[in-house]
Amino acid sequence: MIPLVDGPGMNRPGGRLRRLSARALVGLALVASAVFCAVAAEWVAPANPNAQQLRFARQPPSWMPKGGSFYVLGTDHLGRDVFSRLLYGARVSLAVAFGSVAIGVLFGGGLGLVAGSARSKAGDLLMRLIDIQMAIPTIVMAIVLVGILGPSVRNVMIVFGLAGYPTFARLVRGEMLQLRERDFTTAAHAVGASAQRVILRHLLPNLLGPVLALAVLEMAAVILYESGLGFLGLSVPPRIPSWGGMLADGRQYLTSAWWMALFPGLAIMTTVLGLNLAGEWIHAKLAPEIRG
Repeated sequence: MIPLVDGPGMNRPGGRLRRLSARALVGLALVASAVFCAVAAEWVAPANPNAQQLRFARQPPSWMPKGGSFYVLGTDHLGRDVFSRLLYGARVSLAVAFGSVAIGVLFGGGLGLVAGSARSKAGDLLMRLIDIQMAIPTIVMAIVLVGILGPSVRNVMIVFGLAGYPTFARLVRGEMLQLRERDFTTAAHAVGASAQRVILRHLLPNLLGPVLALAVLEMAAVILYESGLGFLGLSVPPRIPSWGGMLADGRQYLTSAWWMALFPGLAIMTTVLGLNLAGEWIHAKLAPEIRG
């Protein structure tokens, strides 16, 4: 479960929501900004993200003394506009985050439902196999699989989806094991409700909060993983702007053109922070207690 801050008033109804409201607004604003940048990149970006102008290479941002008026965040070592590349890079990070988490929720959640509903050793065996996969570090698995499949947005999305589904499977199974022993589940079975109705009417609504909160937090983790792969050159082809690739390009110019690495780093940091704050708020709002 996601830890919540203790303090006066936290036990009163709505106390947690009041404490998290300001942080939630900040988180949602950061996430909304990243989504807007990704969706509106074609209209907001002032230049082609791949257009090279070597005569303007490593030009400082426009608000610096030697900066040009056109390049708001400066240019990289090939004269490409950093601001435009940031906007288009948001598409890669968010697409991989949303896509891989969707795969993890559908696949892992389905396995968790099966394992949690089955009152036999089959469910335990399934979870032991999942535990074996969880013993493999995510980034190591991603590097191996992407190295085999090749760098592309689709392949990275699939790889992180397959690497992340065990987390959702374990969460759903654990919640199912608790929920099926609750009084409202027992009462539903006692009045003759079918297993399908119990799952749809009583169990799935109570799984929504924990799964949604975990999904948002997993998106933040995937953005970090994808940026790490991009830094190694394994995420997407070089022609596609990505935040990790921009960090890799800027590491050689930290002293002479620091803006090349600073701004993609800030983009990663703020987006991940926003998702974490939003995930904490979602957990407090949708999963404070089990509802019968």
